[in-house]
Amino acid sequence: MKIEIGVCLLAILLLLFLYWCFGRVLFLAVKGEANAGMTLLAGVFVYHSLFQLEALPLILCKQHLSLLSLLWGITTGAVLVCWLLLERKRGRFAHGDGRPGAAYQRRECAGRRGIYFLIYAAMILAVAVQMYYIITNDYLGWDTAAYVGTIGNSVTTDTMYRYVGENGKKAYFLDFRYALSSFYMHAAVWCRLLQVRVIYYAKIVQGGLLAVLANMVIFEIGRFLFSGERYRQRLTERQVPACAAGMVIAAVILNFFYQSIFTTSEFLLNRALEAKAYCANLLLPFLFLLCLMLWRDSGKKETKLMLFITALGSVPVSMSALVTAPALITVMMVPVLIREKKWRQAGFYLSCMIPNAVYLVVYLLYNMKIIRIGI
Repeated sequence: MKIEIGVCLLAILLLLFLYWCFGRVLFLAVKGEANAGMTLLAGVFVYHSLFQLEALPLILCKQHLSLLSLLWGITTGAVLVCWLLLERKRGRFAHGDGRPGAAYQRRECAGRRGIYFLIYAAMILAVAVQMYYIITNDYLGWDTAAYVGTIGNSVTTDTMYRYVGENGKKAYFLDFRYALSSFYMHAAVWCRLLQVRVIYYAKIVQGGLLAVLANMVIFEIGRFLFSGERYRQRLTERQVPACAAGMVIAAVILNFFYQSIFTTSEFLLNRALEAKAYCANLLLPFLFLLCLMLWRDSGKKETKLMLFITALGSVPVSMSALVTAPALITVMMVPVLIREKKWRQAGFYLSCMIPNAVYLVVYLLYNMKIIRIGI
C-alpha cells in the first residue's frame, strides 16, 4: 500500500511536468512566450486535447484500453523528444536564462527576501494542507463511486465505457454522456501504466493535481490583476507575485469556510476526483483569466492561442463544459467586440465555439436516439 501511495505522489509530479512540457512545446512551436505558470496551465489542455484525439476514435470503435495505453505512451515519448529538440534549437540549454535585469531584481529584493520567503512558504503550506484534506477526505458519494467504478471496470476488463460504473453490468450501448469525454479513460490508462489501484489514483493523483492546478489559476489571476495600471506605480515586479501568493492563501481559507453544495468548494474539497470539479475549479477560472487578458490586450497572439486550446480541450477535461465554457466565453468576449469594433475578431470567437458545438450536436443526436453504438 505504501508503495502505491508513493507511486501516486510521484505521478502528481510526473503529470505536472508533462503538462508543462506539452505547453512548452506549443509555445516553442509558434515562437511565443509565456511564464511557467501559464505554460503549465495551457499545457493541461494541450495534453488532454491530444489525448482526446487518440482516445475518442478508439472509444467509438470499441477498442481495448491497452491499445490506447500503448499509443499514448508512444505519443508522450514523441512530445518529450520534440521538447528537447525545440529547446536545443532555441539554444536554452546552451545559454541558460538570459533575462535582462535579473541581477538588479535580486539587489532590489535583498532587503525584503525574508518577507517574500514567509509569504511563499505560507502559500505552499496552505496549498499542502488543502491537498492533504482533499486526498484523505473519506467522502465517496453516489456520483463519485460511479466514476471510480467506471475507471475500475475499464482497467479490469481492458475495455472503455462498456460497463456501467454504478453496478458493473455490461451496457447495451455507449453512453455519450461519458464517452464523448476521455477524462476517465485517461485515469484508466495511468492506472494501467503505473499498476496502482483505481481508488488510490483517483483520490491521490486526480485530487492532488486539482489542488495544485486550481491554486495555480488563482495565483495567475492575482499576478495579472496586480500587474495592472492601477498598481504599476506602487508595486515592483517582485511584489506582484507576492500579492498573488497572498490571494492564494485567502482563496484556500475561503474554500474551507465557505463550503456548501452551492459553491465550487464542495467539488474542490470533497469531489476533486470528478471531471465536474476540474470544470468548476480549473477550466472555467482559467477561461475567465484568458478573457480578462484579452480585455487588456485583444491582439496578443499567445493569449488567443491559449483561449482556443482551452476551448478545444474543455470537453476532453469535462462534459460539464459542453455548454458552460461557450457561455462564459460569449459573456466575456462580446463586450470586447463591441468596445473595439473589430468585427473581424468575431471569426476567432466563433472558432472557439466550433469544437463544443460539434460535441453538442452529437450529444443531442444521441439523446434523440438517432445515434446509437451498440455493445
